[in-house]
Amino acid sequence: MNFTKRAGAIIVLITVYIMLSIRINAPACAEQPATQGQRFCVGERYGFRIDWFGIPVGYVTFEITGTQTINGRDCYVVTVKAGTNKFASKIYRIDDTSTSYVDAKKLVPLRYDVDRKEGNYRKRATTIYDRDERLAHFENFKDGSKKTYDVPDDVLDPVSSVLKARILDMDVGSYHIFNVDNNEEIYTIHAKIEKRDLITIKGFGGFQAFYVRPYAVTHGKREKRGTVSGYISGDDRRMLLYGECNAPLFTKMTATLEGKN
Repeated sequence: MNFTKRAGAIIVLITVYIMLSIRINAPACAEQPATQGQRFCVGERYGFRIDWFGIPVGYVTFEITGTQTINGRDCYVVTVKAGTNKFASKIYRIDDTSTSYVDAKKLVPLRYDVDRKEGNYRKRATTIYDRDERLAHFENFKDGSKKTYDVPDDVLDPVSSVLKARILDMDVGSYHIFNVDNNEEIYTIHAKIEKRDLITIKGFGGFQAFYVRPYAVTHGKREKRGTVSGYISGDDRRMLLYGECNAPLFTKMTATLEGKN
């Protein structure tokens, strides 16, 4: 069985397809860079439990670990980790880390690092975004390959889309589009807020939440290899409460908000 391999994709499904944001136990934001109408806090951290047909198989965590200056621009350093638990690791072990260096004013990435360990597969790579020339410079340190390719002016990576989503106005019927660079491919993510429901998350209580069912387009064609949906809290925190991915070969992955990590 390779169902746990799909847990590696949940990092993308959560951060790209379902627009996250949250402030769990967040510290004060004093002396941190200002953003487009909102400030983010170094030290913010939260997590999700990943299940396969109700069986816990892994986790995803998100943290703003610090700030850094790149080419004279203040950046947030944002790290997402995804991995399998002990049970799933016996079948297919996943230990992924992705770090984005996000321009604090424009909320677009200047650099994106990945370190992926999935079964026998390994990838350690960096993408540098030249915002003036609209180019991405990719280098894979495992096999020595390099690539330069065109990107849209507003391109995001899977991690920086987390921060960008926080400044969006959301209401039933609102429609949002993201251009996201994932594995050196540009995906256009379409997301319409379809309805508002009252849902309950264990350990957190009840929430008024927006229901969204996004989809991706690449090379002019809509991705049809599965469906993704989720609930985002209707308050100004925009918390992802619950996400679900259904794919071929009897695959149903869910991500459920958990408490402190």
